[in-house]
Amino acid sequence: MKAAEHHERFGAEIEITEDQYREFYKHVAHDSEAPLAWSHNRVEGRQEYVQLLYIRRARPSTCGTGTSAAA
Repeated sequence: MKAAEHHERFGAEIEITEDQYREFYKHVAHDSEAPLAWSHNRVEGRQEYVQLLYIRRARPSTCGTGTSAAA
């Protein structure tokens, strides 16, 4: 499955594969697992923006911050 994202700077549709979404998540989140889900939206109006939201598969560890993760 591919998602098409129109890129105004280049004036073309850009095809993004599911594998590309997963690999991008792993890179920016420093996570070895793929995300549980993601949403990619473009909002147009008085202001325009593109949103890419990822949902982690597992709760992150506290990594020695002195706090405990909620159960």
